[in-house]
Amino acid sequence: MALSDMWLRSVLGKSQTQRIEKADRNGLSVRVTPTGKVNFQLRFRINKSLEFI
Repeated sequence: MALSDMWLRSVLGKSQTQRIEKADRNGLSVRVTPTGKVNFQLRFRINKSLEFI
């Protein structure tokens, strides 16, 4: 499912019961902490090892 501005605004700053991780395509994903903090991350592989930025 694609990330959208409307979805990001709806979860920003709102407490959650658990951590939410939502992936887009090409390695981009968003992690929402239980406190409502939104973190973007990029996943990629180097030498068969999964890395995050």
